[in-house]
Amino acid sequence: MDVKCQNRQRLYTIEDLENLLEYVPYEIWLKDKEGRHVYINQKGANKLGLKKEDIIGKTDMEIRSKEFWEKCKLTDDQVIQEKKALFYEDEFDMNKDNLTIETSKNAGYINNGELVVITAGVPVGISGTTNLIKVHVISEEIVKGIGIGSKTVEGKVRIVKGEEDCIDFNEGDILVTTMTDIEMNPYIEKCAAIITEEGGMTSHAAIVGISLNKPVIVSATNILESVKDGEIVTVDASRGVIYRGSTRVL
Repeated sequence: MDVKCQNRQRLYTIEDLENLLEYVPYEIWLKDKEGRHVYINQKGANKLGLKKEDIIGKTDMEIRSKEFWEKCKLTDDQVIQEKKALFYEDEFDMNKDNLTIETSKNAGYINNGELVVITAGVPVGISGTTNLIKVHVISEEIVKGIGIGSKTVEGKVRIVKGEEDCIDFNEGDILVTTMTDIEMNPYIEKCAAIITEEGGMTSHAAIVGISLNKPVIVSATNILESVKDGEIVTVDASRGVIYRGSTRVL
């Protein structure tokens, strides 16, 4: 074993890794160079209709049909000979990444606001490399609307349904309302961003936001029901998305 690897501090245990793989929505198995299974997650075992202990230590020839085994054997041989991963784009669903993130959050491995790098297709025998990478910011998306501007800001929600709701409006608050009008201009000047349930690209909120260079999201359906007055949100105008809490947006 490489000395540098021996001295490197491991931040997780094998048990941690196995537990995480159980939450991943893919069939995952690992084989040794002879083709014997050294690991398989529960989803993979379920697909085969076998228990894990009946799979570990066995080859595909022992647990699969002849037709499938021959396909697996060709695939394994190709990986070993070419020393690179095989990537089947038509079988890969990037939307499953969202489920992977969600299940990892539920398991307590990651939290909101953290940055996660998802990699796949690691070439055999070449450490530290990948042919697929996706950077994901862990966050809870509240509502998506039409974004105007390119800024991302965070601040305290101030729900405004009438003039009386604007008494304690502070500099840097996020103005959340059904629609804006000229009477709200003094509060719009104070706010860090504007979110409206209704309206479009030619609405009062959109025009004023462009004029004052403030991020705006319009047509944010059900935003008034989805946030509470005083809570912190992050407004990503470039994507038209409102996130709960303080979130780093790429």
